Amino acid sequence: MSSPPPLELERARNGKLILLREGQRLPVQISRCFPWTHPRAWISLRDEEGEEAALIPDPAALPEASRALLEAELAESDQTFAITRILVCRKEIELRCWEVETRQGPRNFQTELDEWPRRFGAGSVLIRDICGDLYTVEDPEALDPESRKKLWVLLD
Repeated sequence: MSSPPPLELERARNGKLILLREGQRLPVQISRCFPWTHPRAWISLRDEEGEEAALIPDPAALPEASRALLEAELAESDQTFAITRILVCRKEIELRCWEVETRQGPRNFQTELDEWPRRFGAGSVLIRDICGDLYTVEDPEALDPESRKKLWVLLD
């Protein structure tokens, strides 16, 4: 039994990451499976519906050009969003839905109900959404009173 050919990636003209598989070109986005413990391994490539198209346990096994593209995507996704205001934080079924303002612009995201904001550093707060994106509140005391109130009820 032969092993499957290595995954190949390329960049489309519109900037999207493309997975080349069985003669097809599939637009994908990256999602880290274990962002805390293995930030550069176990990368899921997801199609436009969020379904996993491929899993990359170790990017070092990719061809050099594909690995370089994946590393560029990972570097771009390393950005954290700095929350400046919390507009909404509400529970819906199994999720907590957030509407926030960040230095990068307005964002909507969701967290699992058991994924609590975490304190780190010198009082900063870290929030990880269901897609693995990271949001920080660098100085919770600098938030407006309503935003602080929405955040404090979620902190231990």
